[in-house]
Formats: sequence, structure tokens, C-alpha cells
Amino acid sequence: MEIVDTLGTYLFLGDTDVSSGAQWRSNMSDGLWFGCMLHGELSIEENGSGKTVWSKGDHALFSLGQSSEIQHEALASSNLKTVFLHIPSDKIEQTLGSEFTDICEAHHPGEIFSIEPSRGAHAETVRALAWQILSCPLTGPMRRCYLTGKSLEMMAVALEPASQMLAWRRSGQVSAGRVAPRKSISAHGAEKDKSSTFSKPRKASKFRAMEMEALHAARDIILKNLHAPSTIQELAAAVAMNPRKLSDGFAELFGSPIYTFTKDKRLAAARLRIEAGETCVSQVAYSMGYTPSHFATEFKKRYGVSPKAFAQNRTH
Repeated sequence: MEIVDTLGTYLFLGDTDVSSGAQWRSNMSDGLWFGCMLHGELSIEENGSGKTVWSKGDHALFSLGQSSEIQHEALASSNLKTVFLHIPSDKIEQTLGSEFTDICEAHHPGEIFSIEPSRGAHAETVRALAWQILSCPLTGPMRRCYLTGKSLEMMAVALEPASQMLAWRRSGQVSAGRVAPRKSISAHGAEKDKSSTFSKPRKASKFRAMEMEALHAARDIILKNLHAPSTIQELAAAVAMNPRKLSDGFAELFGSPIYTFTKDKRLAAARLRIEAGETCVSQVAYSMGYTPSHFATEFKKRYGVSPKAFAQNRTH
């Protein structure tokens, strides 16, 4: 789990493999939270209050009046991808203004309330932004700058239903009871009535959420099969995407064409094996799907030294 401080708010990025039945605990601090499950399926239990299932595509805005311990259980073996944004209670007014302090205080102290984003274009925009955050190709200060901007954009989209809810409550169109009670923290739970449908914002990305998911799935396939790289046609078939669209989208999203990305990752993995103490260069080459001669040529192009010389330098 990567945690990024984005100007006083906190971004939690999860991208890890889990086994079915794996369990773990986490502590969630008081304040305003927005969470999005991009891939995987979890059962979540908060302070013994009953289990809620979060599945792929689920997302919700919720508030905690006090810190809570959360019990998690993976319901399937998969790569778990999540994006959570947290604004501490003492930062809500500074970050969002007093009206959202009001809505966070509208529930009973210590309880969770949830305001569920609408389906359709609104939900699509939220998921697309979450994928963009998880895919950030930048490093160093520019990465933090990018993530800060995108996380605030995602929170703004997520807060639109809350803002409308607050306006309706002040005008008397809906009661305070429209703020959902605890346990309802999944965005795709009970069927909603017409009054819970909100206006649709403009899309924030040229990639739809399902396209972002397909591009990430292609990246995962590449990383899991560095020893036997797939062709673009094979990758496209595996993720149900047009080969040309996959090639163009992958290069735009991850910053390099599929071939270059794959080669860089294979050579980086080979270098790590040598750095870890592997002295048989031929074995390293074969493990990455190279012949020894081809590996030596590509390694020297990439790192300026032959793999044999690199391995010898590591032993001295």
C-alpha cells in the first residue's frame, strides 16, 4: 500500500496480489473518505457491525466520526487494486469549505454515513479518475503534484451528489434520513429511487473506465510473463481490445510502447537477479526468455556494460 500526502489529505494506493480467504486489519481515522474498488472483491467489517462486500467497480463517499478498526477478507484470489482518499476531520473545512463540515456532522457521532455516487456517466468518471491515479507514470515531485491534482478532481466529482444532497436538505426537498446509515458503504447495493439520481458531469478522460481496466490488465499480463512475452495480438485478445487501440492507449497511459515497456522490464528484472547474486549470466538470460548472445547485446545497450562484467563487478 502506497500512502501519498497530497497537501494535507492522504491518498492510499493499493495494487497487490491476494489469496482467497486472506485476512488483515487496518485502522481508518476520523474524517471524510472516498474509496474506489477497481479490481478484486473484499468483505469488510467495521467494529463488529456486520460485513459489507466491496466488488470491482464499487465506490462510495463516507464519513467516520471517530477512528475505526476494519477487518478485511479477500473473497477471491486476484490482484487487488484500490484507491482511497482521506481528508482528516480537522482539514475538511480548510479543504472543502464549511458546508461539508456541516454534512459530515449531520450524522450521530461515531457512526458512518455513506452517500452513493450515481450510476452511468458519473460512476464512469469516478472510476476513470481512479484508474488515472493508479496509473501515474511520473516520479519524484512531479508524481506528487499529479496525484494531488487528480485526487482533488476525483473528490470533487465524488462530492457532487453530497453537495446536491445538502442543498436539497436545506430546501426541505429531502430529509436528513436520506443520508444512508452505517453498513451501506457499497455504491452498488440496494436499488435507488429517482431522487438519488444526480446530474452527469463531463467526462474527465479520453479513456473510459473499462478501457483503463483493459490497459492495466494488459500491463499485468506483461509483468507476469516477462520470460515469455505475448504478441500484441495475443495481448489484445486476452483483454478484449482492438490491437491498434491497445498499442496507442498503452503508450499514452504508461509512457512507452508495449515493446519498449516489455524490454525495459525484462532487462530490469534480469539486472535485479544479477544484483541479488546470480552469477550464471546464461541462466539469467534463459529465465527472461533471451538467448545468451541476444541478452548480452540488449543488456549492454541498456546499461553500458556487458552482463558478465556487471556480475563480476557485483562480486568485488
